[in-house]
Amino acid sequence: MVREMKKIMKYILTLCAGLMAVIGVAACGESHTPSSSKELEQLKMPTHLKADFWELTWEGVDNANGYTVRIFEDEYQTDETEFSLFEYLSPNKRYTLDVKANGDGENYADSEWESVIYQTEKVTENLSVHLISEDDSSPLDGLAGTYEVSIYPNKIPADGRVVLPDYINGRPVTSYNYPRVLNAPLYEYLNLKAIRLPNTLKQVCNGFRNSSVREVHIPNGVEYVGGFVDCKNLTKVYLPDTVTEINNFSGCSALTEIDIPNSVTILGSFKNTGLTKIELPSGLIQIYPNAFLNVRLTEIDLPETLTSIGDNAFQNTDLTELKIPKSVTYVGADILLDTPWYEEQENGFLYVDDVLCGYKGDASSLTSLQKTDFNNNVRLIATSAFSGFSSLQSVVLPDSLQYLGISAFSDCTALSNVSLPNGILSLGHSAFSGCTALEEISLPDSILELGNNVFQNCTKLAHVNIPKKITVIPNQVFWKTAIVSITVPTGIKEIQSSAFASCSNLESVVLPETLEILGTNIFMSCSKLSQINLPDGLTEIQPSMFLRCTSLKEIELPENLVKIGDKAFEKAGLEKIAIPASVKEIGYSAFAGTKLTSVVLPKSLETLDYAAFAECAQLTNIIISSECSGLELVDFYKATALTTFYYTGTQTQWEEKGLPMGNAERLYLDVAMLYYGARSEQSVREELSLWEQNVTIYCYSEVEPIGAGNFWHYDKDGKPVEW
Repeated sequence: MVREMKKIMKYILTLCAGLMAVIGVAACGESHTPSSSKELEQLKMPTHLKADFWELTWEGVDNANGYTVRIFEDEYQTDETEFSLFEYLSPNKRYTLDVKANGDGENYADSEWESVIYQTEKVTENLSVHLISEDDSSPLDGLAGTYEVSIYPNKIPADGRVVLPDYINGRPVTSYNYPRVLNAPLYEYLNLKAIRLPNTLKQVCNGFRNSSVREVHIPNGVEYVGGFVDCKNLTKVYLPDTVTEINNFSGCSALTEIDIPNSVTILGSFKNTGLTKIELPSGLIQIYPNAFLNVRLTEIDLPETLTSIGDNAFQNTDLTELKIPKSVTYVGADILLDTPWYEEQENGFLYVDDVLCGYKGDASSLTSLQKTDFNNNVRLIATSAFSGFSSLQSVVLPDSLQYLGISAFSDCTALSNVSLPNGILSLGHSAFSGCTALEEISLPDSILELGNNVFQNCTKLAHVNIPKKITVIPNQVFWKTAIVSITVPTGIKEIQSSAFASCSNLESVVLPETLEILGTNIFMSCSKLSQINLPDGLTEIQPSMFLRCTSLKEIELPENLVKIGDKAFEKAGLEKIAIPASVKEIGYSAFAGTKLTSVVLPKSLETLDYAAFAECAQLTNIIISSECSGLELVDFYKATALTTFYYTGTQTQWEEKGLPMGNAERLYLDVAMLYYGARSEQSVREELSLWEQNVTIYCYSEVEPIGAGNFWHYDKDGKPVEW
């Protein structure tokens, strides 16, 4: 980027000089001729040109006004006697490189070109190569079908230099990372001294930890850069203006300066680096925890675009002041701990502008907080500001407050009374978790967002409303509270996992038709839940949603339901269920341990996973469609009362289909051993085989058949009976 800017500036200056010359001629008239002319002295050519590992160097030329490097037909300007070739050349190819010294146009003319032939280095052998799939976790999306390369620390060449390819099998290399090996150790790259990264790269994830690299050139096009932990020799990092996230340079003690491109919106950790100053990009949105921990910064300007400052971001720096923009909606814990600013503060509330950053001193005698105890303009309370204040009993928050931080009042075990202002917008994750004395709280309708676990483990909280403006009820928000009933307001589109899990007093739930997504374990272990409606538009019941809901005897499933997830109703109190004709999949142990007596499996069913109806002790009969597939005996393991199968097809169809024993080994490993006390896979097989001998298969017949066989039909009430 710097080289390109110099080239552009050179062009602009040349253009301006030409324009000024034209203007001068016009002003003086066409008959003007110079009174004298001066012959320019030509500069000597650069000497000792050398190209090695993507670096072109030469001896300086006296009186040179910079240098021009020519690669192919493109020319680049530089004031240095070196030029990086990383962005322009590919591995294992032969290039002619030219350099000339630039004259000043007044006393010296440009030199002749000097040339050098450069055969670039070959791609390093023994690389780990991985074709990225849709299922791979990655900082960036959209890389499926491209390659990720890595190198094992013990495969680094003896000279410490690694060359990575641009393409493999015609596909671009977009990622550099640790080797993807199951249970891989924490790789360290002490012998890595230099690396040529692919020009096709999009992300640098890992692969530099504790390496000996001194300079790293990140190619243009890379968006994510991370993984330079403990690179103690690293002094220079060249970042392109395509990078949007920088993750981890912690422990790079020799890194004293770095230019962060304005394209960066997320900034990770530079803790324990040698930085003494840094200019943050103008579009920065988020600063990660520990970003500048133990860094000797004396000043820093936060941009007006910033919204989040992580825990300990500026701890143990040399900052004496900090300005937090009003754009910031999240401030982590202890961001200025152990700084000169902190040491100058008196005991009590710690404020930076309109942000309450924490509390300094002994808080053991603090029993209540009133509006008048706060600055009258406080807008935000930082993470863990009052966490663990065990004597705090009552809190009235000021009207100016908009954002309550993560764990702000968590584990305040004596806190029984909380008053929130009408204008508050957000409660952070775990804001009141562990407040075991809190029995009731009123949430203002102004709230737009609730964080995960906000009231988790508030074991006495029996009454709480859900604000009307939020669209998502987050993970474990009411986990293990004492609420008895809840009405979810219209407008909520998603309830995330375990939101009401282990609410042992919860009896009834009203869900709105606007719900589109219900997460896993939402009502798990709600032992008193007996009434609930499911939205008509719901197509999937997630795993363990009603696990151990022992009072839930009946539930109406939506007509468009497609999937019932693993353990969805396991050990619930279900006595009857109508499975819609749209259901295609029933997960493992979905109805295991319920009180069902009869089940109809729809013809749409394609997958009935193992142990789906295991240990249903009261299940006596089941109707199976002739179009239903995927049945196995293990689906009904230890449903000992199940002796009758009503099959809608003919005897011939049944004989063709049969009922295989199924994956008894999987049942033993994943279910039987854990829940049913089976002592071995063989014992499972023996139990299934013995039970199979007592099962009778009845085939459907509209009229009473003549001859031998087991047949059934529907009676006038629509129930199955044998002929």
